[in-house]
Amino acid sequence: MRAPARSGITPTRFQWRPLRAAERANYAQIGRPAGAVLEVAETSASDETPAYLRQVDENGAPLAFIKIASADCRASFIRDGELAQRLSERSVRVPQQINLTPLEDGTIAVIQSWINGDHPSADNTDFEQLGASVAKFQNELDSLSSDFSVAAKTEDRLNTLLAFAQSDAIQKRWAGDPLQVFAEKATAWFLEFTPQMIAADGPCHGDLNPGNLLIDEQGQFVFLDLEDALHSDQWRGFDLAKIIERIVLPEAAQRGQIWAMTATDALKTGYQRNAQLPSGPDGASALRWHIGMAVQLIAQNLAREDPVAKMEMKKFECIASFITNHEEVLERLTD
Repeated sequence: MRAPARSGITPTRFQWRPLRAAERANYAQIGRPAGAVLEVAETSASDETPAYLRQVDENGAPLAFIKIASADCRASFIRDGELAQRLSERSVRVPQQINLTPLEDGTIAVIQSWINGDHPSADNTDFEQLGASVAKFQNELDSLSSDFSVAAKTEDRLNTLLAFAQSDAIQKRWAGDPLQVFAEKATAWFLEFTPQMIAADGPCHGDLNPGNLLIDEQGQFVFLDLEDALHSDQWRGFDLAKIIERIVLPEAAQRGQIWAMTATDALKTGYQRNAQLPSGPDGASALRWHIGMAVQLIAQNLAREDPVAKMEMKKFECIASFITNHEEVLERLTD
């Protein structure tokens, strides 16, 4: 596996622009050092409320990353900040929460320390080192899980989603829509694989896509967005399966199955330096379970005709096909 890139550039997840005049009043409450300014991430339509900002100094160097969230989420973000601090004390690389600031429009700004780095890709990732880092993250999270009631929060969320999946809500929601067949299939996956996912449970990150990982200037892996970790007491191999889905499999067509299997084996080898991978479902089943969960959450939180709902459903439908085409690679997690 290739060594991690150490370019020290800021994350390439977003393109940034200056605040517009109409946006400045809402963010005036966000304190910043003399000379620092705010920039907005270009991630949505120009008429939508920005979801992410950053502070930069007079030379353009980033100082802080800022999420804009509903004020109803304040308690959740307080717990996220406490978890990040406790993990950092155990030598896990995570951004630290600096402040929660109420804004003029009733939202809150969640201000976090900025970490320079690159998001992982097939070109810059040492998969064995990544596997070892994931195991360490999970081990340290496990040592803290009782303090944050991770098992209880997971059970509460799963019980709510299972009740929803066992009802006829999905069938009614997508009746007559071309996405109905996929929605019902994904729901069946969620119901089928939940027992396996929780039989060998342990806390994990729960959403290890490339946007939630960085490789910092020292080549260390940084774990971002800890929200799901507070209710993801499940088969710990899911974190590895998610990395394979998002980083390894997209390159398999160009680099070949042997490369994909080698990368997967390296990820597993690194993980096993710090932890034993518990038995559980195969990687493909774990990812299908997650797709089924996502379909329930979409139905609960977004209106049927919401374009975001349809976009997300079509995305997961494509991912499901992608997984089917690469089951041999994912099977290596539990070989």
